[in-house]
Amino acid sequence: MAKSEFTLADGVLDDEKIEEWAETFFQRTMQMLNQFYAQADLNEVLRSMEAANLGRLAAQELAEEDQQVIETAMKLVDEMAQHQIEYIKAYLAVQKGQ
Repeated sequence: MAKSEFTLADGVLDDEKIEEWAETFFQRTMQMLNQFYAQADLNEVLRSMEAANLGRLAAQELAEEDQQVIETAMKLVDEMAQHQIEYIKAYLAVQKGQ
């Protein structure tokens, strides 16, 4: 495994660094998307979030990294996106019930 920012001195992957990177990537991406989503209907936002493959975008940014780094980051980003989707669905359900 080649040395990268995600590798400790002994060659072991630094899971904490990968998690930090994934969180930063997700937050940065959501900040960019929120500029568009602020103008959109929440149902459209939900459809867009469900269709977006943020994990794949993360993988593209990490293309030069070890496959295990890419897979871990993709999984984390996809989990964060899924949490956001669930939050939107819950919010819409509450709004519908009012």
